Amino acid sequence: MPETPKRTDKEIWEAILVTACTLDELGYHYAFFGSAACYIYGNTLSSYRYLEEGVRLPNDLDVVISDNRKLDAEQIKVQLTEYDFRFYTVAARDPNAKYRPLHFAR
Repeated sequence: MPETPKRTDKEIWEAILVTACTLDELGYHYAFFGSAACYIYGNTLSSYRYLEEGVRLPNDLDVVISDNRKLDAEQIKVQLTEYDFRFYTVAARDPNAKYRPLHFAR
């Protein structure tokens, strides 16, 4: 399988901001967690992909959503793809998976 291209600092910030703005517009309460949250808050202690300044670049954005609409993750992904064309889903690597990973393109 081909390696995922490495993203730049600017591309990662764009994905974070567009995701946050889109979730705001859709009326969701959410929080980033994992490496994305560490990146947003300036954690320089991680040991993965680094910028020259020593800040870890996240490989993905992990988001937890709190909402009373009873939608599952796949339904929220559909909303994101319908709201902004830069979001899209792809087939999971596991052909038996019941989910589709969400991606963001510039």
